[in-house]
Amino acid sequence: MTTKILIPLFVVALSVLPLFLYLNNCRFMQRFYWRMVFLHNARRLYTLLLVLVLLVINATLYVSMNVIISLLMMTVVLALSSYRTMAKTLRLLQYRRRIFGLLTVAAAALMVMPGCLCIGLTLASLLLGAFFFPSARVLELSETEEYGARMLLQPDIIVREYYFI
Repeated sequence: MTTKILIPLFVVALSVLPLFLYLNNCRFMQRFYWRMVFLHNARRLYTLLLVLVLLVINATLYVSMNVIISLLMMTVVLALSSYRTMAKTLRLLQYRRRIFGLLTVAAAALMVMPGCLCIGLTLASLLLGAFFFPSARVLELSETEEYGARMLLQPDIIVREYYFI
């Protein structure tokens, strides 16, 4: 019974969340962007929460559907659990547009296939994590003092410069 509720909830959250929050200039997202750019611990917490979400998705699928491949996906996720590895993976997804596009198509196709739902949800969660992880360009800019002062005076600028567009 919980499977019939949780799995569509995961799919809806993965598809609706970026629609409302991506490039949004609300106060909550400005604070999120600011913390992700200027606080190393916020980026670290973000990657660990992403690993936790991936583990919850795969554990739910394993317990409810008894899909053995989700154990393999949990092993892959645990291999990504260090901050450096996850940050490198998210940056790779950000800057390799072809890989990002191919994985997006693969995640959509795998979510439709009956036995591959856990792989599709894991890929979709990683892609969503790459959406909201700060780009290397904005992290380099944040190390200068004038950029930090400008962000304090004009917090809406960070929304435009945050993403890897």
